[in-house]
Amino acid sequence: MENNQFIAQQINQLPQKAKEELQLFMEFLFSKYDINSKQEIQSESEQENKKRTGFGSWKGIQLSDDFDEPLEDLKEFCKK
Repeated sequence: MENNQFIAQQINQLPQKAKEELQLFMEFLFSKYDINSKQEIQSESEQENKKRTGFGSWKGIQLSDDFDEPLEDLKEFCKK
């Protein structure tokens, strides 16, 4: 129990922004090790979103329409 008390004391001393980052990191660890959090029951769609990993899987990330277009600086090298 001493370890849990120490951790709780350290967390309480963190600024709010650091606590938010810690929460995100903990959620990452729970999903990485497939640990079910007892604090929150997630819907099926939320669980599906957690299963997606890799490039382009972050919520809110959007690529520009011209993402696949050659860069202006490299167009001379792309000419055929």
